[in-house]
Amino acid sequence: RDGLPRPAREPAAVVAPDLARLHANSKAGTSMTPSITWIGHATTLMQSSGLNVLTDPIFSERASPVQLFGPQRLQAPGAALADLPPIDVVVISHNHYDHLDRNSVVALNARAEGRTLFLVPLGVKPWMARLGIDNVVELDWWEAHAVAGVEFHLTPVQHWSARGVNDRSETLWGGWSVFGRDFHWYFSGD
Repeated sequence: RDGLPRPAREPAAVVAPDLARLHANSKAGTSMTPSITWIGHATTLMQSSGLNVLTDPIFSERASPVQLFGPQRLQAPGAALADLPPIDVVVISHNHYDHLDRNSVVALNARAEGRTLFLVPLGVKPWMARLGIDNVVELDWWEAHAVAGVEFHLTPVQHWSARGVNDRSETLWGGWSVFGRDFHWYFSGD
């Protein structure tokens, strides 16, 4: 363990989100105050420029293709998926199980009856289509997609992708530079 930090002696403190405020902030016709709510790992709810954006959603107990094995969460998500306001856009940085969780994206799609837009790197869209998720825009590095006047740019990051032993780097990975009228932010995934 030379050079590695010691394991935490106790879990990180959890602060319950103000769900009423998150919902009030997302009501149509209201002025949205920029807000960042960390849910856990790389999952964050970004509220700004009139959009509710979720990053790399994982609400499952394990980051694994099956929920019986694989890395288990040390803490439950800071907010349950069902407690969040309607999600307009989901950005995915890459396809590792701890950033692209099958159960979470299926639940998000069903919850919004297909209205949530998923922005993904090249090669991820066919995987989403196999799950019945069709509201997907696939981007290459430096490409952008606008939603309600907010620009989402996929940017290169130092990483890789894989969901199995034989598909390393077959799909793209990236970070997201997001430019809204009232707030600019960046999400790098890992």
